Amino acid sequence: MEQLSDEQNEQLTNILKQAERRRRNSLPESTGKKIGIIVLSLSALIVLFCMYLLLFGGKAEGICTKSPRTVKHHYDCYTYTVDGKEYWTTFNMTQGKPSHLGREKTIRYLPAAPSVTFDFNLLILALITAVFGMGFLMLSGDQNIGGTYELPKRE
Repeated sequence: MEQLSDEQNEQLTNILKQAERRRRNSLPESTGKKIGIIVLSLSALIVLFCMYLLLFGGKAEGICTKSPRTVKHHYDCYTYTVDGKEYWTTFNMTQGKPSHLGREKTIRYLPAAPSVTFDFNLLILALITAVFGMGFLMLSGDQNIGGTYELPKRE
């Protein structure tokens, strides 16, 4: 093995010290795992809740009664009846026809609380958040893969 000159030895030492500082300043492994587990768990619960509403939730026919709009956003307000009581829910409409007034739509709701309805946007948001949670878990793996860095000893 070749011997390093003093200048090369010093450059190598500086590079290794900078790498060690970057490793210490990065997100600690345990913190990254905790964040990943929390984010993934919450998003999984939301996905499961949305799937429960889709599969086992109550169904009611809603009628679009309002369709307010602004320049960049609009939503449709649907009114539906469960056990003789009237409820309403909104759906974000970023594209589509300017007005859905009078249109009918099947509303899926939680039977124990009919005002809680399925929201497709919430499902998509939870799925995207789950990907971020998995990313935190994957990136919080062992950051010192190469082991401890030591300079070669001079004879």
